[in-house]
Amino acid sequence: MSNDVLKTDVVLSCSNIKRYYQQGPQELKVLDGINFTAHRGERVAIIGSSGSGKTTFLNMLGGLDTPTGGTVEISGTNIHALSHKQMAGFRNSSIGFVYQFHHLLPEFSAVENIALPMLIGGFSAKQAQERANKLLEQVGIAQRAAHRPSELSGGERQRVAIARALVMSPELVLMDEPTGNLDSKTAKDIAQLMVELNSSTRCCFVVITHDVAFAQTMDRRFKLDEGRLDQII
Repeated sequence: MSNDVLKTDVVLSCSNIKRYYQQGPQELKVLDGINFTAHRGERVAIIGSSGSGKTTFLNMLGGLDTPTGGTVEISGTNIHALSHKQMAGFRNSSIGFVYQFHHLLPEFSAVENIALPMLIGGFSAKQAQERANKLLEQVGIAQRAAHRPSELSGGERQRVAIARALVMSPELVLMDEPTGNLDSKTAKDIAQLMVELNSSTRCCFVVITHDVAFAQTMDRRFKLDEGRLDQII
């Protein structure tokens, strides 16, 4: 990634993000003034010990939690200045989410799970199904389109979840331990898939992970510790 791209294609910008919790007379500083940027087409890993605040930070980035102080901007939009209704619409159209446990709807097929955000966003059923089928091809499981989650392997379910995160063509996808529930070979396959999708979509991936090998495949790596985020060289 060139320096010119890094300077001009900022997708995510965090300024002095703080998240404090009151525990009786004490104030717990989970996030203590984090400044962070991520760029179009970049893959960023955030690592840290359990309880370090990684998921809290990801929830701030996705508008699922509100910071005590600071701002989060996605493509120039201050997301925490939006109303609840605006935030819901913005998340659906502009942010993709992938979790350790896929959170697919069990009664829906793979293609239906992927198409759902487009239907919520007002697209026609035909448009949503066409886009979902295209993404199933991209993630390598087009033959599993009609299968429900219970009929898919762990790796296949995660591929469906990644396709669902990309269906609205967001600039930013947030991932919370996407390989944490997978065996090592399947985790490597998912890491390679991310490289391929990153190249073809130019989407920005921000990934929380305990998987050191997975983190090593990213463009940049950060460690969250004692409320601070520092880049790992």
